[in-house]
Amino acid sequence: MTLRPAPKKAGTARISLRLARASDDRLTWGWVRHPSVWKQSFSGKPIPWKTHRGWFRKALAEPGAAYLIAESPAGTPVGQVRFEAAKDAVEISIVVARRLRGLGLGTRVLTAACRRHFQRAGAPAIIAHIRPSNSGSVRAFLAAGFVVVGTASMKGVPCFRLAARGPEPRTWSVRHV
Repeated sequence: MTLRPAPKKAGTARISLRLARASDDRLTWGWVRHPSVWKQSFSGKPIPWKTHRGWFRKALAEPGAAYLIAESPAGTPVGQVRFEAAKDAVEISIVVARRLRGLGLGTRVLTAACRRHFQRAGAPAIIAHIRPSNSGSVRAFLAAGFVVVGTASMKGVPCFRLAARGPEPRTWSVRHV
């Protein structure tokens, strides 16, 4: 697989980010229960509603984590981003609403969320682990300024390890993250 950034297609309308609320549980489950999402997850299994609901409530209360909902200028939810403290950085995960995938929106959501997180949390680095088969996600992260810093295994699944540093994508250079 050749690693190339995603093309810019989604226009320039601003993405807004807000903290996820308990009432977002069904919305987020609707995004993650689709096979195109859970097949790229490291569990590789469907997520039952009860399991998601319990996990979601814990995720909202987790110290050192931030769960954000990305919204269009009209206030329509378009995706989610989650930051979780890891031993050497902050780990990011993202899901874009299925109907909006392939438009370059993931790149814009990632860029906005990372900028916000660097400014508010002062994280030294943001890392992501992505299955090589998830080419859309790999392209979105590369276009958002992340760089591949190696490979890893998550729950026995091989993946790329990508990383970014600093609040502005142009300044993101990574050393041994």
